[in-house]
Order: sequence, then C-alpha cells, then structure tokens
Amino acid sequence: MQNRLSSVSISAMSENLDEKMVSYRVFLPEQLRTEFKVCCARDNTNMSEKTRELVEKYIQERQQKGG
Repeated sequence: MQNRLSSVSISAMSENLDEKMVSYRVFLPEQLRTEFKVCCARDNTNMSEKTRELVEKYIQERQQKGG
C-alpha cells in the first residue's frame, strides 16, 4: 500500500431534502480510496452514499450499546 494520501470531499446526504447538507474531507491512502471507489461502483452506489450509510450504521450501533 502506498503512503501517499488521497483527499476526498464527501457530502453528507439525507432522505429529508429540507435537512441542511454539509461536506467534509477524508484523507485516505490512494490505494484504499481506489478500492473503495471500485467497490461502490460494483454496488451501484457512490462513495458519498456508502460513507453516509456506514456512518449511520456506526451511530446506530453506538446508540444500541448505550454510547
């Protein structure tokens, strides 16, 4: 895996279109970003949608554990 970092701008999305949208940056090794992008394409989604899904799942799991 390469040590170079790839910068990715991600937009937070919501089913509620009235909800305010924000963006943030994620720094990933270039190879990890490429693999993530390929996986998302194979799943017919994009990196923003998949990231939102993963963050929502993480929050739900934390809340269920009382965290």
